[in-house]
Amino acid sequence: MLSRLGAWVKEFRLVFLLFAVIPMATGSIVAYNYYPGQFSVSYFILSLIAIVLLHAGTIAFNDFFDYWTGADRINKERTPFTGGTGLLIDGTLKPAHVLVAGSLCFLLCITIGMYIVLTRSPIVFLFGVVGVGLGAFYTAPPLKLAYRLLGEITWFLSFPLTALGALFTQAPPASLAALGGMADVVVTTVVVMLPAAFLGTAGFFVLEFPDYNADRVAKKLGVVVLLGKRKTISMYVLTCVLAYLSIIAAVAFQYLPVSGLTALITIPLFGWVWTGLKKFLETPVRLVPYIVVGAGAIYLSCAIVMVALFFG
Repeated sequence: MLSRLGAWVKEFRLVFLLFAVIPMATGSIVAYNYYPGQFSVSYFILSLIAIVLLHAGTIAFNDFFDYWTGADRINKERTPFTGGTGLLIDGTLKPAHVLVAGSLCFLLCITIGMYIVLTRSPIVFLFGVVGVGLGAFYTAPPLKLAYRLLGEITWFLSFPLTALGALFTQAPPASLAALGGMADVVVTTVVVMLPAAFLGTAGFFVLEFPDYNADRVAKKLGVVVLLGKRKTISMYVLTCVLAYLSIIAAVAFQYLPVSGLTALITIPLFGWVWTGLKKFLETPVRLVPYIVVGAGAIYLSCAIVMVALFFG
């Protein structure tokens, strides 16, 4: 049995919490590049805490509601990264406690967000409402976005939305006219986030493979259940291609410096994941090494883009 602290660390899946930091940090870097005099370290830290809490709440809700609907309870192909944490299945944590913990994360996130709205940037309220709504109702009723083919779309959109929220936290427009004058920086923020959004979505597809049988029985409609495994592999390749094309386009149109092309060195890593998907199509529990490498490739690609953006 895990210790109580170890169980909660596993519940919140710290390795996945890092994904929340990527768009927040990227949006903050863009804000610093355009408005260095307005950049606030204290608001950066508050934004970081808020987005981590939002993601933690989403993870806890996802674990609870997938257990509640039965998707995780019937999953016989669970891995360390898919099929839920297993902590509710084996009784290490109580479902009610996980639900309360997730709710508390959302509450703390909202509290910090409202402080930012009231003291820094009212426009952040819109991004906060959307972010909390998408996170809370990712698996929770009545929307159950992940059960209605909206999980992948929600995940993709979370990247540019989080980055824009971070941008406006650091560079709050004084008026609607001022907001209109920020068109260039808004476009820059979205463009430089596209590689992370595409690669993150490609990684999302991989994570769905081990859950295919359980999701199909539980009627959790994702891309793999809808299209089948083989067609989803094609979707994975397409999404990776779009990610790297977006990097090249961002450099070509000078949204990223030329050093951003260094991220292309990760292409072989995603190619290796592709070979794993084909090789273990019918035994997806053996995809764990490929999931690890894929996640590492995403982090490395995003880190290269952020460093290029910051120093470029």
